[in-house]
Amino acid sequence: MPIRTSPRGACERAAEYMKAVDHMRDGSNAVISGLLDQAESVLGSSVNMKRVGNLGAGSIAEGFEPVAMKRLIDGGSAKLPRSITRADIEAFGKKLDVSSVPGVSTATIEADCLLKDGTFLDMKHSRTADPFVSAQQVENLKKVLAFDPRPIQRAWFVTNGPVDPSVLEKIRQANEFLGEDLIKVIDDIGDFQ
Repeated sequence: MPIRTSPRGACERAAEYMKAVDHMRDGSNAVISGLLDQAESVLGSSVNMKRVGNLGAGSIAEGFEPVAMKRLIDGGSAKLPRSITRADIEAFGKKLDVSSVPGVSTATIEADCLLKDGTFLDMKHSRTADPFVSAQQVENLKKVLAFDPRPIQRAWFVTNGPVDPSVLEKIRQANEFLGEDLIKVIDDIGDFQ
């Protein structure tokens, strides 16, 4: 039986993912919640490594999450509104209850990464097309950010490439409605294939 070998790119991607996960440690040197275990949430949360390991259609997109965070922490984006560190991270994959927000089309939103200051990061990765940020996601986030009290303080879409211009216009309109730029796109950290 022939030995199956992985293409070089797959090995490099796996190594970058493992380095990123290992880098995401809290003050007590434990891997930050949500990567190897579920983040604390009454709603449940996803486990990043489990979702990457299933090798399903979304496994590369899931792997992009800690890689993107490490790149942001390492200063890999000129579009990042402020610098962030590992100490800023609350959890990965944390679900938040938004069922009390009028007009939102979902009862929960899941932060691919949630910062302690309430910054909601949604990592978007696509190998075949523009990163898929939908107009509905933007509309939901606009309503969540307009709600009092806010369950999150701001939202950043972190993508492996450009976002559709019509969605960028929707984000501009949402920020205009909110009176400040609370929804941002960070699309300059490079790809992960």
